[in-house]
Amino acid sequence: MNTLKEETRVVMESTGAYHYPVLTYLKEHDISASVINPLVMNKYVNVAIRKGKTDKLDAIKIANFGLDQNPMRTTPGHFPLIISK
Repeated sequence: MNTLKEETRVVMESTGAYHYPVLTYLKEHDISASVINPLVMNKYVNVAIRKGKTDKLDAIKIANFGLDQNPMRTTPGHFPLIISK
């Protein structure tokens, strides 16, 4: 992470409490991170023509959401019901 020279934005789906350590680490290293409500992601993905459910496809869909929606940064301990701009 220390070698990243360009702006880095991390977008991840909320996973109960499992995303908190990753979010905390990113914030401690001043890396922009957004946590997306799974309901919002599901609505976004269902609009897509291509369907499929694998970890790789999910990662691509979450990355595309981050590029398309430019979600606001999430602060550890703060998780609104819907996170998007």
